[in-house]
Amino acid sequence: MQSQAIFLQTDLFASNDAHLKKSEGSMYRHSNCALILFILCLFVPFWGIAYAQETSLERSQIDLKPGLRLDYEGYSVVSPLRPRVREDFIITIRDLWLNGVSFSYALEQKVIGTEQGIQTLSSLDDCGSIDPWWEPMSTDFDNRCELWISKKAYRELKGTGKSWLSVDTLVRNDATVRWELIGEENFPCTIQGIPRLLHALHIQTNRGDDIFVLDDPNNPLILAIDSAYFAWKLRAITE
Repeated sequence: MQSQAIFLQTDLFASNDAHLKKSEGSMYRHSNCALILFILCLFVPFWGIAYAQETSLERSQIDLKPGLRLDYEGYSVVSPLRPRVREDFIITIRDLWLNGVSFSYALEQKVIGTEQGIQTLSSLDDCGSIDPWWEPMSTDFDNRCELWISKKAYRELKGTGKSWLSVDTLVRNDATVRWELIGEENFPCTIQGIPRLLHALHIQTNRGDDIFVLDDPNNPLILAIDSAYFAWKLRAITE
């Protein structure tokens, strides 16, 4: 009987010990759950803030109108034996009509100093080349796109993903250059001091040019371009 009592007592202790361990395990799991919930409660507000900051970068369009100022960071090749030279320029829209635009520019570069002038483009619907080579005087061009692509090229890129438009006929001696739509992306730009996203077409050419164009059939502005002899990127828009 004493031996049986010892065994019973041992079984009881073992049972109590198992129950205690089970309770401890349950408490450990509950404490882990509570800790996870506590951490989630801490981070959810930060996720909310981050999401709010991301969505504050709303997609915007550019309302092209007289007085609008476009601020660019640019680079150009002054000599094939020298690296690219930084040149910043500011474009101010002067006048607009159906397929034309007049703008003034102020360009600042270390090598040539400061240049100012006025450009008038009269055939933005079907212009044949970019050629952003400005002269420090008032000049009119019928076949240059300069800061834009033609509306015809935009329609072709949106419709078929391909188009043909010369980029640099004056220095690189382009003939017809094939453009191919790579995709559509958000392009960051500051508008009236507020960070915004512009919906852009990402394009590459068979001459190695990398180009971002505003996704707007009425204003296919070149937001950024990286070509052999020049490059630029739109940084800010103000009125």
